[in-house]
Amino acid sequence: MMLKHVKTIRAGDYGYTQDRARGTCDVWHDSKRYVYRRPRSVKAFKTAILAAFKNATIAGRYPDYTIRTEA
Repeated sequence: MMLKHVKTIRAGDYGYTQDRARGTCDVWHDSKRYVYRRPRSVKAFKTAILAAFKNATIAGRYPDYTIRTEA
């Protein structure tokens, strides 16, 4: 599955605490908000997100996920 990244927003920047835009999915990790287009398959989306991060676990449910990585 190809992830369709829209934008990355760092903590403190405009948009970090704004409401989620329609048709998007948010992934929160390390004081950053990654915004992706809505996936066709939630299961494939979660698998692709976990593959993008090393030693990670995913929490939450569609459309708002949090990634936790082990140091």
